[in-house]
Amino acid sequence: MIIEVPSEINCESALSFSDDLLNGEAVRQSIAREESLEIDFKKLKFCDSCGSLIFAQTYRRLKIYVAGQISIELINAAGPAFEYMKFMGCFGDDFQLPQYTPNFRYIPVTIQEKAKFLMGSSGETGEILDEKGLSLAKVLLQQPDRQLEEVIQYSLREIMRNVYEHAQADYIGYSAQYYPNRKLVEMTIFDDGQGLLRSLAMNPYMDISSSRAAVCAAFLPGVSGKMFKGVKKRNSDPWQNSGFGLYMLRRFAQNCGKMMLFTNDSGIVVEGNDMTNVAGWHKGTVVYLQLQVDKIGNLATMLSDFREEGEKKAGEIRGEKVTASTASVMLSSQIQKEQ
Repeated sequence: MIIEVPSEINCESALSFSDDLLNGEAVRQSIAREESLEIDFKKLKFCDSCGSLIFAQTYRRLKIYVAGQISIELINAAGPAFEYMKFMGCFGDDFQLPQYTPNFRYIPVTIQEKAKFLMGSSGETGEILDEKGLSLAKVLLQQPDRQLEEVIQYSLREIMRNVYEHAQADYIGYSAQYYPNRKLVEMTIFDDGQGLLRSLAMNPYMDISSSRAAVCAAFLPGVSGKMFKGVKKRNSDPWQNSGFGLYMLRRFAQNCGKMMLFTNDSGIVVEGNDMTNVAGWHKGTVVYLQLQVDKIGNLATMLSDFREEGEKKAGEIRGEKVTASTASVMLSSQIQKEQ
């Protein structure tokens, strides 16, 4: 059985390919006939870091699914786009990774157990994730740029906090790339957890019946499966969940780039004031953020404006005064001053 890889592997196409591969009939038919599964790359012309990460997880899950039953063969596996996928580490141990290139500013595909990601660190989970975000930002930039470093650190931290606070996941995956000449940075993080629908169902005031509705709700300020009317706010805890993280990132992306939030079988891409539906498959949640560096300006001021706007909207939604957590609306340097 031959399965053709699409000509482009980006966020949306990789999720659609994942759905076709993991939920389609081709794999089941190959197993039933005891014939090998051939993944054909002859049409592939382009792949980006987000597509690489999602494809890597799809390939990983496929190998687990067919293990001991049929073999998987990669055919027409050549060309610049396929070499990029190899470079990013899409195929795990199937290929030896090319030698690291210093001027290629990227974080390769990394999929690891969630608990292991925090190993070797101590302190509050939020603080550890803040440090991890800074470390990854330094790897990505490879040269001092404190303003952009803080932007990437903040973004990665807030996405990762959702994995550890809500997802109930076993694994976390991430990749990123920085294009200095295009003044563009993109980062993707996924988990294999329960998804937004089940997470938000823990809020007794939420009545959500689909993954798409869960994505829409998660983009709103003050919406959370852990913080709702009746939950006591710990004023001394800057890391307490407040339901503002994804809202802040969404507003950030609207001003400076684009963002995709996807869970299980549905997602939304936000770019400016436009929102586009995305279909496909990924067990858990995927967050993709692309930022145009020259549009960012003063991030602290921007976050402060978004906070004021968000708290007002959240108050209207919940019918009570709502305050965003310190961590969701502040940079690392500001949190340290608050403590």
